[in-house]
Amino acid sequence: MDDQLDGKTLVGTYVCTDQPGEFRWQPGSLTQAIMNGFWVVLEDIDKAPSDVPLVLLPLLGGSCSFETNHGEVVRIAESFQLFSTISTPECSVSHIREAGNSLSPLWRRIVVYPPDRESLQNILGARYPNLIPAAAKLIETYETVNSSLRPQFSGSKTENSATFSSPSRFSLRDLLKWCERICGLSSYDGLAISQEAADIFSASYMSTQNRHKPPIQEFSGILKIGRVSLSLGETASHDRSRRNRDGENYSSSKSSTLDWAETHCSELEPAK
Repeated sequence: MDDQLDGKTLVGTYVCTDQPGEFRWQPGSLTQAIMNGFWVVLEDIDKAPSDVPLVLLPLLGGSCSFETNHGEVVRIAESFQLFSTISTPECSVSHIREAGNSLSPLWRRIVVYPPDRESLQNILGARYPNLIPAAAKLIETYETVNSSLRPQFSGSKTENSATFSSPSRFSLRDLLKWCERICGLSSYDGLAISQEAADIFSASYMSTQNRHKPPIQEFSGILKIGRVSLSLGETASHDRSRRNRDGENYSSSKSSTLDWAETHCSELEPAK
């Protein structure tokens, strides 16, 4: 959760149709999950905007129905389940009750400790057998990055702000994402592996001006942006000279953003 995912996005909104000036109601991800009985996990619920708790209140209060923004009442499917997470350093587990929002008393809390190094090696060995020789080094790098963040519990109770003043620690999902990208490399090149690590562990804390500018190249029907190759349709290939001219003028921030976005899309990763 962050300030870009608000209650309206979860519940639904009106979207344009093919007819100019005509709109239709589009249920949001939460509404669709309620109707179909899916399970929903809201990660970092403590970072959610102020309107999200109001949306979740009837779901946590045991209501059998859910009212959308345009007045439709949806019956909550029996199989629907709602989960949320809060990332916290081990030393601050006792403060979880204070860290949440006004809905904290309505949640059933379960403390899940991060896996130790032996468990991480077993997980990587089971999911990525080809990376077993490098598993120890990958885990060491992951732990070094996390230890360098040193999150501190802020103790402040400002509404809708992050619970901790330091950047969020990386989770097992980030380590698995790194391993997944490594397995997708044509060869286990040290530079390529380090570039993937930088993209996952440091890109979100680095200004776009300071990022490496990936090269933009066009081949026959293919546009290559840094590490990613995209197939070009007929429309995209129509004005090649103009695109080449614009490509030469791409700033470092634009090029790195394109490389970052296309890498996430090609790997089917959620953007953080």
